Amino acid sequence: MITLDKSLEVLAVCFGIIAVWLNKNESIWGFIVGILNTTMYMFICFKSGLIGESIVNTYYTITSIYGIYLWQKKTPHNNIKLQITKSTKKELYTQFLFFLTCFILLYLIISYFKKYFFANALPLFDSFCSATAFTGMWLLAKKKLENWLWWIVTNIFSIALFYIKGYQITTIQYLVFLIIAVKAYLNWQKLLKIQ
Repeated sequence: MITLDKSLEVLAVCFGIIAVWLNKNESIWGFIVGILNTTMYMFICFKSGLIGESIVNTYYTITSIYGIYLWQKKTPHNNIKLQITKSTKKELYTQFLFFLTCFILLYLIISYFKKYFFANALPLFDSFCSATAFTGMWLLAKKKLENWLWWIVTNIFSIALFYIKGYQITTIQYLVFLIIAVKAYLNWQKLLKIQ
C-alpha cells in the first residue's frame, strides 16, 4: 500500500529530476519546477529528522527565486542574459569559505536539534551534505561552471544519507542527479568554450 509520505516523495522526486534536467539545459524553468520539489522536501526532511536537509531545501526555494531573477536579467552593457563563467582563484577561495561557514553553522544547529528534539539526527553527515548543496545552489544561481562539481559531491553523499534514512526513492533520485550533474558539467564546459 502506498502511503501519503511515499506519494509525496515520488512526486517530489519527479519534480526534482525534471528541475535538474532543465537546469542542465540552462532553462529558467528548472528553478520554477525546483521550487515545487524543494517545498515538498522541506516537509519530508523535517519529519525524518534531517534538519540540515530541511534547511537547505528552504534555502533552495529562496535561491531559486534569486536564480530566476539573475538568469532572466539582461546586462546594461550588451543586453545579453547571464552567461556561464568559470570561477577565479579568489572566487574558489570564497566558495570554500562559504562551504565551511555553512558546514559549521549547520553542524551546530543540527547538533542542538539532535540533543533536544531528534535523537535520530546525523549532524556531521547531514551538515556536510547540506553545506555542499548550499554552495552548489549559490553557484548555480550565478551560472558558475563549478556549481556542478559541488552538486557531484552533494549527490554522492546524499545517496548514502537518504539510503540510511530509508528513503529508497530519494536515493534513486540522487543517483539520477549524480549522472545529470556529471553530464551537465561536461556540457557546460563545452558551452563555456563556445561562448
